[in-house]
Amino acid sequence: MLLYRYTVFLIYRLMQAREKREKRTQRNGMMYFRNLPAYINKEVNCEVGLTMRSAAKQRQIETWLRKIQYKLNCFTAQR
Repeated sequence: MLLYRYTVFLIYRLMQAREKREKRTQRNGMMYFRNLPAYINKEVNCEVGLTMRSAAKQRQIETWLRKIQYKLNCFTAQR
């Protein structure tokens, strides 16, 4: 009886540890991906030059960001 209880307790602790680990990795991934659009936007701004950016270029940037956001949502949904 005591051995049974101990094994159940051990399994429970292992499951908790696994959940904790999964949450941590997910959070790290999220932080990386959440900052990605801003980073890309900054890069593009430097590339194009803020004053010379045309409306077409702005639209293209927004499309890129939307695509990235969509991929992010898919990525987080899979977790």
